[in-house]
Amino acid sequence: MKLLLVGFIALFACPAYGRDFDGRVSRANAALASKQGGVYAEWVDEQIRPLITKTLQECFGAVDRPDNSGFLLVADVKRSGELSDVEVRPSTNISRCFAHSLESKVLQGPILAKGQRAFPLVLDLGVHVQ
Repeated sequence: MKLLLVGFIALFACPAYGRDFDGRVSRANAALASKQGGVYAEWVDEQIRPLITKTLQECFGAVDRPDNSGFLLVADVKRSGELSDVEVRPSTNISRCFAHSLESKVLQGPILAKGQRAFPLVLDLGVHVQ
């Protein structure tokens, strides 16, 4: 089984205010175009990108009849590098496995603006098995 990952990753330097899923996604998408939004690109490449394929492969091996439809993940990344408020839509066996696994990781903490406790991480993942 060959796993092909098509994804979009965005990290944003705006505070994580919204608590509902759609609000968090909207705020994060609005921040994408900001100058601050690009500050975390290197951090994403070093900390998040390497985990995606590995984590998805582990999940595909761990669940019965893996659902290979795409999903959207939203999380807050704390100064400590811990992920909190991890949520996925739609909720499938793969998206739940991925969220649970990613939530258990402690990454190198990102650089945050003064007074900023966390920033939103948005992963838009399309998963296709060939």
